[in-house]
Amino acid sequence: MLRNVEHAMEALEPKRDTLTIQRWRSETLQALAKIDGFQSEQQRQAAIVSRDLWAALTYLLPELATDGDSGWKRLHETVTTPAVRLATNMRFSTSCYRIIAHLPRNSSSSPGHSNSNAIYHPDIQRYTILDVATQKVLRQDSVLKVAEDGRIGEHFMVVQPLLLRMQRDSQGGIALCKPTVAVKLDEPMAKKAKGVRALGALSSWFGGEQEPARS
Repeated sequence: MLRNVEHAMEALEPKRDTLTIQRWRSETLQALAKIDGFQSEQQRQAAIVSRDLWAALTYLLPELATDGDSGWKRLHETVTTPAVRLATNMRFSTSCYRIIAHLPRNSSSSPGHSNSNAIYHPDIQRYTILDVATQKVLRQDSVLKVAEDGRIGEHFMVVQPLLLRMQRDSQGGIALCKPTVAVKLDEPMAKKAKGVRALGALSSWFGGEQEPARS
Protein backbone atom coordinates (compact mmCIF):
# COMPACT_ATOMS: atom_id res chain seq x y z
CA MET A 1 0.00 0.00 0.00
CA LEU A 2 2.73 2.45 0.96
CA ARG A 3 4.58 1.68 -2.25
CA ASN A 4 1.45 2.26 -4.37
CA VAL A 5 0.86 5.63 -2.72
CA GLU A 6 4.48 6.58 -3.31
CA HIS A 7 4.33 5.69 -7.00
CA ALA A 8 1.06 7.61 -7.39
CA MET A 9 2.72 10.73 -5.95
CA GLU A 10 5.54 10.49 -8.48
CA ALA A 11 3.04 10.36 -11.34
CA LEU A 12 1.13 13.53 -10.35
CA GLU A 13 1.21 16.61 -12.59
CA PRO A 14 2.80 19.07 -12.58
CA LYS A 15 5.98 17.21 -11.77
CA ARG A 16 7.60 18.04 -8.45
CA ASP A 17 11.31 17.97 -7.77
CA THR A 18 12.68 14.88 -6.08
CA LEU A 19 13.19 16.43 -2.65
CA THR A 20 9.62 17.83 -2.56
CA ILE A 21 8.21 14.40 -3.44
CA GLN A 22 10.32 12.73 -0.78
CA ARG A 23 9.19 15.13 1.94
CA TRP A 24 5.55 14.89 0.85
CA ARG A 25 5.79 11.10 0.73
CA SER A 26 7.32 10.91 4.20
CA GLU A 27 4.62 13.01 5.85
CA THR A 28 1.74 11.31 4.01
CA LEU A 29 2.92 7.76 4.68
CA GLN A 30 3.51 8.47 8.37
CA ALA A 31 -0.08 9.71 8.65
CA LEU A 32 -1.43 6.63 6.84
CA ALA A 33 0.54 4.28 9.07
CA LYS A 34 -1.22 5.62 12.17
CA ILE A 35 -4.60 4.36 10.93
CA ASP A 36 -5.75 1.28 12.87
CA GLY A 37 -6.82 -0.52 9.70
CA PHE A 38 -3.37 -0.12 8.19
CA GLN A 39 -1.61 -1.50 11.25
CA SER A 40 -3.87 -4.56 11.56
CA GLU A 41 -3.52 -5.33 7.83
CA GLN A 42 0.24 -4.98 8.04
CA GLN A 43 0.34 -7.44 10.95
CA ARG A 44 -1.92 -9.88 9.09
CA GLN A 45 0.24 -9.84 5.97
CA ALA A 46 3.43 -10.17 8.02
CA ALA A 47 2.05 -13.32 9.66
CA ILE A 48 1.28 -14.78 6.22
CA VAL A 49 4.85 -14.07 5.11
CA SER A 50 6.23 -15.76 8.23
CA ARG A 51 4.12 -18.88 7.68
CA ASP A 52 5.06 -19.10 3.99
CA LEU A 53 8.75 -18.57 4.75
CA TRP A 54 8.68 -21.21 7.48
CA ALA A 55 6.99 -23.68 5.13
CA ALA A 56 9.76 -23.11 2.57
CA LEU A 57 12.48 -23.52 5.19
CA THR A 58 11.03 -26.74 6.59
CA TYR A 59 10.82 -28.13 3.05
CA LEU A 60 14.52 -27.41 2.49
CA LEU A 61 15.55 -28.33 6.05
CA PRO A 62 13.08 -31.01 7.25
CA GLU A 63 14.65 -31.16 10.72
CA LEU A 64 13.08 -27.76 11.46
CA ALA A 65 9.57 -29.23 11.15
CA THR A 66 9.85 -30.70 14.65
CA ASP A 67 9.44 -27.19 16.10
CA GLY A 68 5.77 -27.06 15.04
CA ASP A 69 3.94 -23.73 15.38
CA SER A 70 6.58 -22.37 17.73
CA GLY A 71 9.00 -22.36 14.79
CA TRP A 72 7.15 -19.93 12.57
CA LYS A 73 6.18 -17.80 15.56
CA ARG A 74 9.82 -17.49 16.59
CA LEU A 75 10.71 -16.63 12.99
CA HIS A 76 7.93 -14.04 12.98
CA GLU A 77 9.20 -12.37 16.15
CA THR A 78 12.91 -12.42 15.38
CA VAL A 79 13.02 -11.96 11.60
CA THR A 80 9.77 -10.87 9.95
CA THR A 81 8.58 -8.26 12.47
CA PRO A 82 11.95 -6.42 12.64
CA ALA A 83 12.15 -6.56 8.82
CA VAL A 84 8.67 -5.04 8.47
CA ARG A 85 9.55 -2.34 10.99
CA LEU A 86 12.76 -1.51 9.10
CA ALA A 87 10.99 -1.43 5.72
CA THR A 88 8.28 0.87 7.10
CA ASN A 89 10.82 3.28 8.58
CA MET A 90 12.69 3.32 5.28
CA ARG A 91 9.48 4.38 3.54
CA PHE A 92 9.03 7.17 6.06
CA SER A 93 12.50 8.56 5.41
CA THR A 94 13.15 11.33 2.92
CA SER A 95 16.05 9.24 1.61
CA CYS A 96 15.61 6.53 -1.00
CA TYR A 97 16.78 3.00 -0.29
CA ARG A 98 17.21 -0.08 -2.42
CA ILE A 99 17.14 -3.65 -1.18
CA ILE A 100 18.87 -6.28 -3.32
CA ALA A 101 17.66 -9.66 -2.14
CA HIS A 102 19.78 -11.73 -4.51
CA LEU A 103 23.44 -11.91 -5.43
CA PRO A 104 24.14 -10.00 -8.66
CA ARG A 105 24.93 -12.51 -11.38
CA ASN A 106 28.12 -10.68 -12.35
CA SER A 107 29.36 -10.33 -8.78
CA SER A 108 31.54 -13.42 -8.66
CA SER A 109 35.08 -12.77 -7.55
CA SER A 110 36.19 -15.41 -10.07
CA PRO A 111 34.67 -14.31 -13.40
CA GLY A 112 34.29 -16.70 -16.30
CA HIS A 113 32.70 -19.54 -14.34
CA SER A 114 29.46 -21.00 -15.63
CA ASN A 115 28.07 -21.92 -12.20
CA SER A 116 26.48 -18.68 -11.01
CA ASN A 117 25.67 -20.23 -7.60
CA ALA A 118 29.30 -20.94 -6.78
CA ILE A 119 30.94 -19.07 -3.90
CA TYR A 120 34.67 -18.38 -3.98
CA HIS A 121 37.16 -17.63 -1.23
CA PRO A 122 37.50 -13.89 -2.09
CA ASP A 123 33.72 -13.58 -1.59
CA ILE A 124 34.35 -13.79 2.17
CA GLN A 125 35.42 -10.14 2.00
CA ARG A 126 32.38 -9.12 -0.06
CA TYR A 127 29.62 -10.94 1.83
CA THR A 128 28.89 -12.22 5.30
CA ILE A 129 28.96 -15.96 4.59
CA LEU A 130 27.16 -18.39 6.90
CA ASP A 131 28.04 -22.07 6.77
CA VAL A 132 24.76 -24.01 6.69
CA ALA A 133 26.25 -27.08 8.39
CA THR A 134 27.79 -25.36 11.41
CA GLN A 135 25.83 -22.06 11.38
CA LYS A 136 29.18 -20.28 11.77
CA VAL A 137 30.23 -17.14 9.90
CA LEU A 138 33.28 -17.69 7.69
CA ARG A 139 36.36 -15.57 8.32
CA GLN A 140 39.45 -14.91 6.28
CA ASP A 141 41.40 -17.27 8.54
CA SER A 142 38.77 -20.04 8.50
CA VAL A 143 40.34 -23.37 7.51
CA LEU A 144 38.55 -24.15 4.25
CA LYS A 145 39.11 -26.54 1.37
CA VAL A 146 39.75 -24.20 -1.58
CA ALA A 147 39.59 -25.56 -5.13
CA GLU A 148 42.10 -24.51 -7.78
CA ASP A 149 39.67 -21.90 -9.11
CA GLY A 150 39.02 -20.56 -5.60
CA ARG A 151 35.63 -22.22 -5.12
CA ILE A 152 34.64 -23.11 -1.56
CA GLY A 153 30.95 -23.96 -1.86
CA GLU A 154 27.55 -23.16 -3.31
CA HIS A 155 25.13 -20.35 -2.56
CA PHE A 156 22.11 -21.71 -0.67
CA MET A 157 20.04 -18.60 0.06
CA VAL A 158 20.36 -14.89 0.91
CA VAL A 159 19.60 -14.55 4.62
CA GLN A 160 20.00 -10.77 4.77
CA PRO A 161 19.86 -8.65 1.60
CA LEU A 162 22.20 -5.89 0.51
CA LEU A 163 20.87 -2.50 1.64
CA LEU A 164 21.79 0.63 -0.33
CA ARG A 165 20.99 4.27 0.36
CA MET A 166 20.65 5.86 -3.03
CA GLN A 167 22.36 9.17 -3.69
CA ARG A 168 20.30 12.05 -5.02
CA ASP A 169 20.74 12.77 -8.73
CA SER A 170 23.07 9.80 -9.02
CA GLN A 171 22.86 6.24 -10.23
CA GLY A 172 25.03 4.94 -7.41
CA GLY A 173 24.28 4.03 -3.82
CA ILE A 174 26.04 3.68 -0.50
CA ALA A 175 26.07 0.17 0.98
CA LEU A 176 24.72 0.26 4.53
CA CYS A 177 25.18 -3.46 5.17
CA LYS A 178 26.67 -6.40 3.32
CA PRO A 179 24.41 -9.26 2.29
CA THR A 180 24.46 -12.36 4.49
CA VAL A 181 24.59 -15.53 2.41
CA ALA A 182 23.98 -19.10 3.57
CA VAL A 183 26.41 -21.45 1.83
CA LYS A 184 26.81 -25.21 1.53
CA LEU A 185 30.56 -25.78 1.67
CA ASP A 186 32.06 -28.31 -0.72
CA GLU A 187 34.07 -29.73 2.19
CA PRO A 188 33.40 -29.27 5.93
CA MET A 189 35.47 -26.66 7.72
CA ALA A 190 38.54 -28.07 9.44
CA LYS A 191 39.43 -27.10 12.98
CA LYS A 192 42.12 -24.47 13.32
CA ALA A 193 45.51 -26.04 13.93
CA LYS A 194 47.98 -24.56 16.37
CA GLY A 195 51.55 -23.76 15.39
CA VAL A 196 53.34 -23.12 12.13
CA ARG A 197 54.13 -26.80 11.52
CA ALA A 198 50.46 -27.77 11.76
CA LEU A 199 49.46 -24.97 9.40
CA GLY A 200 52.02 -26.19 6.89
CA ALA A 201 50.54 -29.67 7.05
CA LEU A 202 47.11 -28.23 6.28
CA SER A 203 48.25 -25.95 3.46
CA SER A 204 46.20 -27.91 0.90
CA TRP A 205 43.07 -26.65 2.65
CA PHE A 206 44.04 -23.18 1.45
CA GLY A 207 44.52 -24.32 -2.14
CA GLY A 208 48.27 -25.08 -1.93
CA GLU A 209 50.34 -28.22 -2.13
CA GLN A 210 50.57 -30.32 1.00
CA GLU A 211 54.16 -30.41 2.23
CA PRO A 212 55.57 -33.46 3.99
CA ALA A 213 55.88 -33.10 7.73
CA ARG A 214 59.36 -32.37 8.99
CA SER A 215 60.85 -34.21 11.91
